Order: sequence, then C-alpha cells, then structure tokens
Amino acid sequence: MTKAALVCALLLALPSLADEPPAQRKPRLAFLELAAGPGVSKEVAQSAGELLVVALSETGKFDVIARSDVKSILGYEAQAQLLGCGEASCMMDLGGALGAAFLVSGSIGKLGDELSLVLSLIDVNRATVGRRVAQSVAGEGALPQGLRTAVAKLTGEVVPVAGPADACGSPPCAREAIVALRRWWEKEWDGLTVIGVVPDGPFDQKLVERAPARIFRMLVRTRARNGARGEYLAYIQFKKVEGDWYFDQGSQRHLRELPIAPDDPPDEASLKKLLGDGFSAAHKGSRILKLAADRFPAYELPGKDGTPASWSYTFEVTHRLSTGKTEVCPRAEAKLVKQGRGWKYQHTRDFNCEEVIDAQ
Repeated sequence: MTKAALVCALLLALPSLADEPPAQRKPRLAFLELAAGPGVSKEVAQSAGELLVVALSETGKFDVIARSDVKSILGYEAQAQLLGCGEASCMMDLGGALGAAFLVSGSIGKLGDELSLVLSLIDVNRATVGRRVAQSVAGEGALPQGLRTAVAKLTGEVVPVAGPADACGSPPCAREAIVALRRWWEKEWDGLTVIGVVPDGPFDQKLVERAPARIFRMLVRTRARNGARGEYLAYIQFKKVEGDWYFDQGSQRHLRELPIAPDDPPDEASLKKLLGDGFSAAHKGSRILKLAADRFPAYELPGKDGTPASWSYTFEVTHRLSTGKTEVCPRAEAKLVKQGRGWKYQHTRDFNCEEVIDAQ
C-alpha cells in the first residue's frame, strides 16, 4: 500500500461547513451575548439576546450562529473565557474558531424610564470594530421593534464582499481543527478530558512531503480524573491528498498547571465524614468502624442539561449493622454530587460484603 493510500485509509475525513458554492453563501455572523447593564436582570438580557438573533436572521444577509453554537464548538470553559473579553484581539480568535466573517456583541441597561441598547459589529477579516449603535427603547414591550431598528442601523451598509464569505475561505478551518483535536485527544490522552479549546492565531500552510498541509496552533485546557487542571499547546495538522483534506497528525506539550476549580473534591477529613455518614444512612444507620477512600476519584463535568458536577468514589468500609453484626465491604461505590456550596452523597452499590465473626 502506498503512503498516500495509507493516509487516506487511516485518517478522518472532514465535515464540510457549507455545501453551497462560495459565491452563493451568506457571510457567517456570530452573536456573542447581550450583557445586562444597570437596572436590567439577566433574564431580560437573555430574552433580548434571543430576539436579537431573530432580528439578525430576518435581515437575510447572514448565516447567524447563536451562543449555543459557540458552546458546542469551543467547549464550556473556552467560550466562557472568550465571551467575557472585550478586546478586539480576543474577538478575532473567537471569529477564527467559528469561521465567522462578523461578530455582534452588546449590552442593555436602564437609563431613566427607557432601556438603552448598545451593539457592536466586529469585522473579523479586517480585525476591527466596524460599527457601534446606541438605541433607546421605550420599555420591555417595545424591545422587538427596538432591536430590529438597531440591527437595521448596525448592518444596513454591510454587503458581502466578493470571494469566500467566511474568514477562512474553505475547510479545513479552525472549526474542523477543534473537532479533529478532540477526537485525537480522546484516543491519545484518555486520562485528560478536554474542557476548552482556543485557537492561538491563524493556521500556517506549507508543503509537507510535497503535499499541501495546514497546521493549527491551539491552547487546550484539560481536567484529569483527580480534578487537576492543566493547559497545553497543541498542533493539529491536515494534509491534502488527491484533492481532499484529511487529518494527518497532532502533537502537544504541557504549558502549566491551573488553579483548582471551586468544585474540587472535599479535603480528607470532610471526605471521610461525607462518605461515612452517607454509607451509614444508606445501610439503615449502621455505625462506621473503618473507611478508606480511593485517592483518585473520577470527576464528571456539569451537564448541558443542568446535571451538577460530581465525584465518583470507590472505598473500603467496615461497619456495624443495627442487628449487631459487623460487615467488611472491600469495595463500595458512591457519588458526591455538587449541591449549592456543598456535596450530597448518592450511594451506588457494594461488592462482596462479608460478615466478620470476631470483630471487636
């Protein structure tokens, strides 16, 4: 088998970002968030943001990407980090990750008896904040029309330029690179879960073994099973083989350890009490005589459906039942689930518990 054929057989083909020819595609526009200003609740700002997405789509000029798309592409921590920034350079990185030609962000606040809406349009290709619009709105009931008026002012003169509509003309772009990195990372580093990916500048294109290649440089944040977090610099390379682009290889190097997050596991003393009290309650008030917990529990991130963060523990426990019998369970399993500022015990199961006859 030739080397080119082997590459084709082993590597992943990329999904296309758009099936239409470049000349027929609309520019991609990403909406970041509508921040809640003075006198406006987060719920009102979120509702106004959803109306803003509708108003942007109604112009018919853009392929609009909403915040939920940003989360799915970048990952929770990376999107939280980027959506909180106001610098143009930070916005450019986000635009590159999404393959967006334009970005829109803004805020809504209360000024006297009226709402004040401020929107910014960022041109990713030119790396500039192209336009800002301030719009007064009579009240929450007038928001739909007020947002349409503001969007018309913001985008009225925006005309698609000739050539490719996106910041990256044709895939693979940063979006495909992020997908490929996650797949590669899961195979090579299954002990480290990727919790965020941020493109670190534009891709580099060159010839590798006489074939066109694109190399994407990315910052990757990870979480280990024991909760330790780290940051890595990763490179994802694609090759063009017989007219199609394929993932070729990845590499990474460790940059630094990151501070522990608020949902780190309890300290040793608190952990033994949580596990002991929880196990006792699950076994009708038995008394814990001895308990030894696993040093490396497994961590589960909060789910998109609202499922809280949790730690899964295995531990050995000796306990005395209400009947007076003493049991040794060489392996018990339970979860500590995040609940407010504390943890809630959820018993899973026991293995091979045996009565100890001569226990004191």
